[in-house]
Amino acid sequence: MPRKRLLIGVGVIVIAVAVGLLAWSVPRQTTSGTATSNGGTNSATSTPPPPSTLSPPAAGVPALTPARLDEIASALVSTDPATQRTVLAAAVADSLRQGNQQVLPPGSDLQVDPATQHIDNLTATVDATITSGAAAGRWTLELLAEANHWVVYAAGRS
Repeated sequence: MPRKRLLIGVGVIVIAVAVGLLAWSVPRQTTSGTATSNGGTNSATSTPPPPSTLSPPAAGVPALTPARLDEIASALVSTDPATQRTVLAAAVADSLRQGNQQVLPPGSDLQVDPATQHIDNLTATVDATITSGAAAGRWTLELLAEANHWVVYAAGRS
């Protein structure tokens, strides 16, 4: 089991580095939302950036809206691993399912800042803060347009 976790961890890091390099030069935008695993309550206020500051998603890819980011945040802090997997890229969800693992420990609070989203065709990044639990700190979520939805495929400390 430890070897499997190591392999999964190395794979996630390689993907995160690759996406980070691809997304390095794209401008950012912001709004705020909060999700908690003990209440699942989100409150979001949105201040969209000027359209000229974003690279549009590829043709046929839905917009990355504050509402979708709220859905992602709520699912990531869910205590149900199956709910968490609904907002993860297929390969990441499969890895977590095989290891029977959760994305975040129970009791984590996640705040996503949609104003920091950075879109480049089929990938995007958005800043998030985990305010409690073992993973507390600033994070960058790496998103991918997969099966006509934005899903998380990697995350790294900011």
